[in-house]
This record gives sequence, C-alpha cells and structure tokens, in this order.
Amino acid sequence: MHFYIPDLKAGILDEAQSAHLLVMRVQENKTYKVSDLDGKICKILITKVDKKTKTIEFEQAEIPKKVDFVPKAMFQAIPDKVYLDKLCEVLPLTGVTDLYLFYSENSVEYPLNNERVTKIMIRSCEQAQVAYLPKIVVLNKKDLELELKRYLPVVLDCNVEATTASPQESSSVTETPTFPQGYKTHKLDKKGKANIALIGPEGGWSESEILYFQSL
Repeated sequence: MHFYIPDLKAGILDEAQSAHLLVMRVQENKTYKVSDLDGKICKILITKVDKKTKTIEFEQAEIPKKVDFVPKAMFQAIPDKVYLDKLCEVLPLTGVTDLYLFYSENSVEYPLNNERVTKIMIRSCEQAQVAYLPKIVVLNKKDLELELKRYLPVVLDCNVEATTASPQESSSVTETPTFPQGYKTHKLDKKGKANIALIGPEGGWSESEILYFQSL
C-alpha cells in the first residue's frame, strides 16, 4: 500500500495528516511509498516520529513521478447511505476519476456527508495504490442535463442490459456500447468504447427518466 500525504514537499505532517501513518506504526529511518492523490507518487524517508505531539518529519527519497490516467466518468443516481459508502470504497479500484451524483425519482433523500465518503475513498486509494482520488460532484437537474450532453454516457439500469442514450435511435446491447460514429471526445478508450456510465438507483429508472435520458 502507499500513504496519502497532501503536500509531498512539506517535510512535516501535523496531527491530522500523520494520524494514519502513526496507526500503521511507521518507523524512523525507513522509506515508504506515498501519493498526494493528485497524480504524483514517490518514496519518503521518515526522519522523526514524535508520538507526544503526533507529528512526523520526512524528506523525499526520490523525485515525485506523475502518473498518467484515462478520465472515466460515472453518473450515479443517489443510493442509500450503506450503498454509497460501499460504492466509494470500491470506486478507486474501477478507474473512475469523476463521480457525478444526482437525485432520481427512486433515490433516498438525505444530507450527503462528503467528508465521510472522501475519507473512505482515501483509505481505498492507499490500499489499491491508486494515485488519483476520484472527484465527487453533486448535480442539480439543470447541471445534470449539461453534463449528460457533454459526456453522452451509456445508461445502465439495475438489469444486465445497457441502453445507449444518444441522439440516434437507442438499442439494447449485451456488450459494451460504442458512441455514434464521428462523435469526438477524449472520454473514449483506444477502441472507441464508451468508458462513461450512468447508473440507476435501487428500484431502477422510471419510464419518464428513460425517455428523458434518450431525449438528450
């Protein structure tokens, strides 16, 4: 695994930043792999562990390296709290870089705790040695429509089949759908396959929502 450090050049970690490293009992004069979760990774040498003040001093053991990534967006109709926690736990493993949350007709309404889900994702990134922390954006209906038009995602229900929400005639498919021919976006993989998905909530999409997505 690797540890999350907001500033790889800081040289000292305060109580909040060093909490996880102290729990994991890092030792002086040993090197550890770290990331700022903004695309950079490197190794640091722990020079001092002060358990009394709960601070850690370190120096870089190598020059930070930038990790390349392929942007991958996921639109998720807001699920219940337990489902959302689990989603954020596995999200770093999927390669998703941008998570767009929005309320659907079957969503459970509750105040979203961004701090909690961010902490869950940070721990998952450390375990999976992922260098990027997925970004979470909560969209209202107007902003959702703008983003859907920009991304042109594949719409997934709670069923196995997927339906492409494109200006062209929609069709059910059993394999990963592709974008309409000639559609230009940096969000496609090398084979032109869609790497953006729009996922339904527990209970699935309503008929009016399906028509709405297809109309975009």
